[in-house]
Order: sequence, then structure tokens, then C-alpha cells
Amino acid sequence: VYFILYTIVISFVILNLVIAVIFEGFEESNKTELQDLIKSCVHRWRKYDPQFKMLISVDRVFDFIDECVEDLCREYGKTKNPNWSVETRWDPSYTGLNTRSVLAAYSMKYVKINAITVTSKQEVRFVVAVRAVLRRLICQGGLNGSVTTKLGRFHHLRELEALEMGMETQSLPLRVERELLELQALEQTQAHLIAVALNHRLGMHGQIDAERSFLTDVAAAKLQTLALQRLVNRRNNKKKKSKWNSGASAAQVQTIDED
Repeated sequence: VYFILYTIVISFVILNLVIAVIFEGFEESNKTELQDLIKSCVHRWRKYDPQFKMLISVDRVFDFIDECVEDLCREYGKTKNPNWSVETRWDPSYTGLNTRSVLAAYSMKYVKINAITVTSKQEVRFVVAVRAVLRRLICQGGLNGSVTTKLGRFHHLRELEALEMGMETQSLPLRVERELLELQALEQTQAHLIAVALNHRLGMHGQIDAERSFLTDVAAAKLQTLALQRLVNRRNNKKKKSKWNSGASAAQVQTIDED
């Protein structure tokens, strides 16, 4: 009896050790991928922000995001696949109408995937940029060698939006909700500390600059461009109609003179 009990206990201990090693290896692999991603972002950020203000302009941040995504995809072998592609920044259906801003030329899907927020000075924080890189990689299928099609990226984006909406409207498990609240608090604290440090270093005073969604700016610019395009088309149609009426009137006068 003692020998059987001893064998069962030892087997149970060994089984628990094996399970613990498997879970530890799984956590270490995920941790390594995340660390590699963050290190890659930090390394490339230095080129775009040499003064370490932790803020760069919105046009430069898209260069940073695209570079990080393409380099990480290349590192994990995605670019070797002939079907590999990334989301384009510019809207192919843009008419090129002369406007004061280039915001209307951005692709709405590209902006949705990145989901960045900007300050009143059209600048983006480092944390927001890294979060955009994470979103882009998720839509690309993750840090692996698999390649996602354009339709697949669209489905991943819908899943991300559904998850974000669910976190806002539905009740989550207590542990998950607590972790999300802690992450949000850490992000707000980080933004506050960076803003305070920059204000102190640059000799500025006042409240912390609020952020807004860049998607709202792009959508407003596209609506303005559409309204302007319709106005231009309406004016052109009026000019054509006026010329046609003038030509018809001249033809009628000529006919009367001939009679």
C-alpha cells in the first residue's frame, strides 16, 4: 500500500511539474514576442524623435508605424510570401481635388486600423504609436509566418472593433475588467508624466493637452471634399447649361434674320 501511494504521489508531482514547465514556456514565448516588438519600436522611435520628446507629428507617425510593421513582418518571414501585402495609407478613390488639407487623401480603413489619437498640435504619443503597431500586426495575422489577405485584414479589424465595443457595453469577468482598468490608469499616468516633464523642460505651463481621434478629422475632411466636389460639379453644369442656352438663342436670332 505504501509503495502504491508513493507511486501515485510522485506521478502527481511530476505531472504538475510538466504542466508548470509547459505554461512557463508558453508565457515566456509570448513575453519574448512582446519584448521584441517593444524593443523594435523603441529602436526605430529614436530616428523619428531624436530629442526624446515622446511626441512626433501625425504624418511622421505613420512612417514610423509602417516601418515597424514591415520590418517585423520581414523578421518573421511574412514578406517572403508572394501574397503578402500591407494596408495602403492613401485612398485610391481620392479625386485629387485641390483642398487646404491632405486629410481627405487618407484611406479610412487604414486610419481605422491604426486608431491613433492626436493632440491639438497634431502630434502623437509614443504609447499611442506602439498601440497602432500592435493593431496593425493583429490585422496582419500576428507575429508568425502566415499571410492574411485583404479580406482577412478586414475581418480582423471587425473583430477588434467588436471586442472594443464589447468591453465598453458588456460586463467582463472581474479579473479582466480589473486588468483593463489598471492598463488604462497606467496609460493615463504615463501621458500625464510625459506632459508634465515636457512642460517643465520646455518652460511651458498650463493644463495637459487633450487628445482626439484622428479618424474624426479624416472623416470631416472627406465630407468637406465631397461637398466641395458637388459644388464644383454644380457650377460646371450651370456654365454648360448657360452656354447651351446662349448658343440656342443665337441660333434662333440667326434664323429670324434669314427669314
